[in-house]
Amino acid sequence: MRKYPSIFFFLIIVPLFSEICLGQGAKSRFSDQQIVAMTGSYLKRLSGAPQYVGAKVYRHPEQGKIYQVHLQVDRNRETEGLGYAFDV
Repeated sequence: MRKYPSIFFFLIIVPLFSEICLGQGAKSRFSDQQIVAMTGSYLKRLSGAPQYVGAKVYRHPEQGKIYQVHLQVDRNRETEGLGYAFDV
């Protein structure tokens, strides 16, 4: 009789718990369009940020999802502009 609770635990509870945990981790909070829209407002709030030209999210067959940000940067401040691009 002692074996039945442990078998029940492993056959029912563990798969149910793992499904709940894995299902919540894979769910994204924002859509791609929302992230692109938030990027412009984020850069406008930063002082000294380069001019935001646009952004897009697309899927690459080998690399997966790619988030591309377009910034207009002064040549003298190119390194700072690259830093802002990585911060975004």
